[in-house]
Amino acid sequence: MRIPLGLIIGGVVVVVATSVGIVSCAGSDDDENTAAPSPAPPAKVRVELVKVMSTATEDDLGDDEFYVLGGASLPATQYAPAAAWGNAAPPIEIASDGAWHDFDQGRVFFDGPAAGVEAVHISAVAYDEDSDSQDWSDTAQLTSAIGGRLAKVNGKVGAGGKAANAAGDIAMIVEGIRSFDADDELGQYDNDIPVLGPETEILTWKIDHEAGFLGSSYHYEVQLKVTRYV
Repeated sequence: MRIPLGLIIGGVVVVVATSVGIVSCAGSDDDENTAAPSPAPPAKVRVELVKVMSTATEDDLGDDEFYVLGGASLPATQYAPAAAWGNAAPPIEIASDGAWHDFDQGRVFFDGPAAGVEAVHISAVAYDEDSDSQDWSDTAQLTSAIGGRLAKVNGKVGAGGKAANAAGDIAMIVEGIRSFDADDELGQYDNDIPVLGPETEILTWKIDHEAGFLGSSYHYEVQLKVTRYV
């Protein structure tokens, strides 16, 4: 089975997935020919961004450069310590024409075993890049900072507990590294993805903002795909 291994931050693992074998234990002397039953394979979950569209972009004068920063977190269980991952999906140029655009790089929030937990928690923040600011471009720094923050926020949550909403924490991380021409935050997303459920599921993240006399109104719709497998 695959288990998460990696950097420990504040007693919580910020992980990279690896693989190890499982060896069955032999039976007792009284039952020499009966091996202990192999453990059931852990439930595995994949959560990924699929596509995005807009019927009204934030930029009144042209297309938006839409990107997503986020991550996934798992509570501690009897099988593994709490773990967290950071994720960055680079900008996609989007017009307000309702056309769908596929995510490519950075689309996968989580893909691996989730044994002993009820849900994988996903946190994300959407932005519109302003004037080629490149606020998103240092993905190594961003994903490390996001993973560390999610680990700190949710590291003490037990297997039966509910992970904290952490999109606001991601927004604060980005705020700390922004350029002079800061990117515009469009919306936040927090969701517990149940480990048990249909084999394939499409989730919708709607981002709506109605401005007053000043500012921009915008509407986005993001699709996420959940795949459950063994």
